[in-house]
Amino acid sequence: MLSICISIYQFDSQQLIQELHKQALALKLEFEIIAIDDNSEKKYQTVNKSVSALKQVYYSENRENTGRSRIRNQMAKLARHENLLFIDCDAQLVDNQFIKRYFHASEKAKIVCGGTAYRSQKPEKQFLLHWNYGRKREMRPASDRNKNPNRSFSSFNFWIKRKIMLQFPFNEDISGYGHEDTLLGFVLEENNYEILHIDNPLIHNGLNTNKRFLENTKNGIYNLSKLLKQEKKLLQKLKLSRVYNKLQSFYLENLFGFFFRLTERSIKTCLEKNIVSIWLLDIYKLGKLHQFLRAIANSNFKGGQKTQTDYKNML
Repeated sequence: MLSICISIYQFDSQQLIQELHKQALALKLEFEIIAIDDNSEKKYQTVNKSVSALKQVYYSENRENTGRSRIRNQMAKLARHENLLFIDCDAQLVDNQFIKRYFHASEKAKIVCGGTAYRSQKPEKQFLLHWNYGRKREMRPASDRNKNPNRSFSSFNFWIKRKIMLQFPFNEDISGYGHEDTLLGFVLEENNYEILHIDNPLIHNGLNTNKRFLENTKNGIYNLSKLLKQEKKLLQKLKLSRVYNKLQSFYLENLFGFFFRLTERSIKTCLEKNIVSIWLLDIYKLGKLHQFLRAIANSNFKGGQKTQTDYKNML
């Protein structure tokens, strides 16, 4: 009936898996939990492999890091049940009704998204950028997300029919961090699958440092720039690309690009040093989008998979 799929990377997910297991048993479900470690450090593998002692839990370890898209597709293929529940490894349950709420919602829709929550208490300074962004941009009620359901899709916490997931898998050409869920939401919309959003959030525990969050943001913008070149219709569906499109319509993108080249280092330093302005982060994202789109247009990159070091040295 239900396959709960958890991709693990560099996180202790024992408690999450144990609590999900307890909820599923209490509901007397036919279920399995598939937990695959995507080549984490040994210290994480050592603690997480203990969950394999639980009945109906399948735990394994990939010999190499396959990435966010491929490992989810891997779990979908392994799953034995018709319903899949994907959960990121750094999530935390807020109560014991999480699975039950999904089952009720699945009677209304084939794809359901539960949402993301962040703690109200401020973290240490070096994590403030991620926390602030999450609270202001990702932590949204279902009523808000349902206004543009497919554009609000997040892979952090969602339910989907296995046959749909196998028909429309995550795009494995999207490497590193970011926007594999943006593309899937778009593909599902193009194929007339509307996503239902409900208020069933999980707490996002895995906060990145300001520096790491900016690196992930940069990687995500690179992925987005590739998507925009491949999927022209996305230009009008995503807020960041709409803003950039407006700059282009007034022939201001090169002027903005010049301004960003002069200020990029200062903006990055401010964001890394705990000046957690979401407006400043938006300027950074728009500037990186301009740089990557220009690089792609001018063929100023060799192609292939990029590491985080490659991104730092690029442009």
